[in-house]
Amino acid sequence: MTEEEKSKLAVDAALEFMAQRPEFIAIPSNSKIIVEYLQNHPELEPTEINSYHQAFRACHDSLRFEHQMSAEEFKQAVVIPAWQKRQRDKPKPSEVDVMLKEIFESRGFRDSVKNRAAVNQYLREQNIEDFSLEDLGRAVETLGDCLTLELSEDAIERMPSHIYKKVVEQEFRDRQAKQPQPQPSERPFGVRSWSEWIHSK
Repeated sequence: MTEEEKSKLAVDAALEFMAQRPEFIAIPSNSKIIVEYLQNHPELEPTEINSYHQAFRACHDSLRFEHQMSAEEFKQAVVIPAWQKRQRDKPKPSEVDVMLKEIFESRGFRDSVKNRAAVNQYLREQNIEDFSLEDLGRAVETLGDCLTLELSEDAIERMPSHIYKKVVEQEFRDRQAKQPQPQPSERPFGVRSWSEWIHSK
């Protein structure tokens, strides 16, 4: 086994150990204590998960845990590095995603799953398969005129009140249409019709 292969196995073992021991906080001081223990005990293989568990038990009193840290110290040592790692690992948007975002937002609409689905359905209904940027822009504008698409936050803030009222009313109608209609068998006892019951409220 090459040194590179051993190093990879050691990293995998350390990561698996931390997954099994969530109370272990991988701050530099804690990691240094574990590594030094393994170095001082050559009988322990760094490629074995059990070696890390043994080092953890032996060094437990020297390690620092969350309850020993202030809120600010925990934030700086754990929360911020974890957030930064997620940001680095976040996949970059594809060219198609960037293009769609620009088409939606330049026209005052949100780049959302709902809006993308609406545009996709419109293109299918129009039998447009190999669509161009112009086709996408036209679809967005057509659906936007029908108040089908979700507006962006910026567009809502700049919208005149009488237009905003129309948008809200359309959203209300859409939500009402999705509500299940009451069944006759579900009428409260003694009520002959739903209209009678509703008007009595």
